[in-house]
Amino acid sequence: MLSARKTDELLDAMKRAHSRGIEADCIASADACEDAIPRVALNTLAAFGRVNILVNNARATWGAPAEHSTIFA
Repeated sequence: MLSARKTDELLDAMKRAHSRGIEADCIASADACEDAIPRVALNTLAAFGRVNILVNNARATWGAPAEHSTIFA
């Protein structure tokens, strides 16, 4: 299950996964919303039955080395 804020980017990533033979689905979600995590979890379980791997890749669009990010300040 792919989850991010931008639906168009999610659909593109899902299509790339499918082109490589990877089963994938997506759900647009803003993690800052209180109901986002349970909604993504429930949709993932409904689609796939279980979670094999969880990757939390917040701030992936940060255009600089991680040590320059303000989240570490």
